[in-house]
Amino acid sequence: MRMRVFQTLIFLIMLAAFAFPAQAETKIITKTIRQSFEGMQSPEDARITAVTRAKRMALEEAGTYLESLTVVQNGSLAQDQIMALAAGVLKTEIIQEKRYVTDDTFGIEVTARINVDTSILDRRVREFLDNAGALQKFEESEKKQQELLARIEELETKNRELTKLSTEQREELKEEFKHVSQGLTAEEWTHKAFALWDNGRYTDPQKALEYLNQAIELDPQYGIAYNDRGNVHNNFSQYKRAIADYGRAIDLTPGFGEAYYNRGVTYATLQRHSRAITDFSQAIKLNPNYTKAYYNRGVVYATLGQYQRAIWDYDRAIELNPNYAFAYGNRAFMHKALGNILQAKSDANRARLINFNIPVPTF
Repeated sequence: MRMRVFQTLIFLIMLAAFAFPAQAETKIITKTIRQSFEGMQSPEDARITAVTRAKRMALEEAGTYLESLTVVQNGSLAQDQIMALAAGVLKTEIIQEKRYVTDDTFGIEVTARINVDTSILDRRVREFLDNAGALQKFEESEKKQQELLARIEELETKNRELTKLSTEQREELKEEFKHVSQGLTAEEWTHKAFALWDNGRYTDPQKALEYLNQAIELDPQYGIAYNDRGNVHNNFSQYKRAIADYGRAIDLTPGFGEAYYNRGVTYATLQRHSRAITDFSQAIKLNPNYTKAYYNRGVVYATLGQYQRAIWDYDRAIELNPNYAFAYGNRAFMHKALGNILQAKSDANRARLINFNIPVPTF
């Protein structure tokens, strides 16, 4: 029985929920921005800034559309969370880059586009919001991007007053532009890797690893990139490397609950149960609504034969997600082991009602 319960940790990662999409409807959002470059800001630094600003403008408009969805309204998300959600569920692409010249200056014009498929948007948003770690990751990314763009505005102000700067100060300004651009590019590489993430795994882990290595090389202090590279190492069953990267992510971003959760899953896979419980508990402390952390801590307790503790965690997971079929199925095993046959049958029936393929005890 213990083995069947522990396997559900793997099932949770491997199984996908399939839905047949309705007839596609597409809302197209395009935003164009002009970015001049002069002084100590190089053309490449200006291009990177323009790309980021154009994509951000498109996501802001898409965010107003997302706010109209019932699932978003029910979630009572803050504005920063709306932006994080938009970045997580929508693909933003640059469709045009071109140089321009005026009487006063020269620069680069960038156009970003988002194709919003409304037929599947509600489902994608629900799936994303069910993943507390994903939302937090994009919130951290949103916070980082805001800080970098604010820094660029400060540098642009200095760049317009070059006559007041010494030669040394000008060189420092040039390096600052480069440094911030590297941060924005690192974030872009991380987003490209995330686009390869599907149902708990990377569709092309080698490519994702290349992207994340690029991000870390550009910004060695970017905690999210280490967390995501840890996920790649997990894809390759390189668990020690995964644990090291999750640890680095935690050091750089102590409040990042997903890194604790991911390390907990890795420890559970290695049957290092005590450490897994510690990490799941920390993830829950940082986010009391972390459904999967409760569920997987329950799986570990079940593996250790601590059935009542497992039930308490499954209770909380079900409270947060009333349609969590795996939690009902596992709780059924726990109740049966404790002799609570009526509760076990009720949970088994509920699990099968949600998903007929869920493992449940026999009676």
